[in-house]
Amino acid sequence: MRKVSWEDGFLGSWFSGTVVRCGKLKRHVRYDNIVNHDFDQLGYFVEKLSVSSVLDGDFGSPSKRGVIRPPPPSVEFDKCDLKYGLCVDLNSMAAWWEGVVYDHCDGMEDRSVFFPDSGDEKKVRIKDIRITQDWDEVTDKWERRGKWLFLELIEECERESYLPVSVKQIWYDVRKKKEFSTIGEWTLNAKKDLWRHMIMEVVGDYFAITKIPH
Repeated sequence: MRKVSWEDGFLGSWFSGTVVRCGKLKRHVRYDNIVNHDFDQLGYFVEKLSVSSVLDGDFGSPSKRGVIRPPPPSVEFDKCDLKYGLCVDLNSMAAWWEGVVYDHCDGMEDRSVFFPDSGDEKKVRIKDIRITQDWDEVTDKWERRGKWLFLELIEECERESYLPVSVKQIWYDVRKKKEFSTIGEWTLNAKKDLWRHMIMEVVGDYFAITKIPH
């Protein structure tokens, strides 16, 4: 099983582990690559996680992003399939990190990946990435996340006009908005109109500052 870490510095990462104990709305996970540094204990770190009621077979709402899931199935892809904005995971530091392709260098062995959780961008080898898939806790099925809705809407804006600031700066401002809390996660490609409204509001604010018509 895998768990996404919400701790500072590990946001948006999935570590491999094994469920060693189950309880009501709880799972104890022993990680495969995180050593327990408590000298009173030996072996790998075990963490107790809260899970949604769906995983216990009860009615309820599934987790928006999830904290635990099975390992995703393998997805074959060609290096030319890695288009700008496609959601991918990077294998680094014994974990998988959720990001998006952030260049237009189709077919190249090295690609830029942006990580919306941290705001970082890295140049990576395509052998170290995989296509992002989301697990449905209700149906137990996997689905490719596809293209990040934010970048899809940014491209719409660029076709109509130009951007007064960088795409990253727009993202930093969008995620600070109160309305963003109703979406909850950048990974959820839903509420397209709300995404568009927030983006246009941020862009409009920068045009107002620079006093440039758009």
